[in-house]
Amino acid sequence: MTTQSKLPRLLSTVELSEYLDVPARTLEAWRARAGGPPFVQFGRQVWYPDDALVDWLAERTTVPTQR
Repeated sequence: MTTQSKLPRLLSTVELSEYLDVPARTLEAWRARAGGPPFVQFGRQVWYPDDALVDWLAERTTVPTQR
């Protein structure tokens, strides 16, 4: 197994905004408020690790309650 295969896939802001169906500006606002998904930054480039996104989405998953 190579080191590369152990690394998570990194999604760009555009890719994640399309996946979540939210504007890229919303992701930028979430980053500024520290309220969005975990990200890594290299210079000006922002990337979202897919494994961290799975956890972030799971934390926000709700189950409807019965009435």
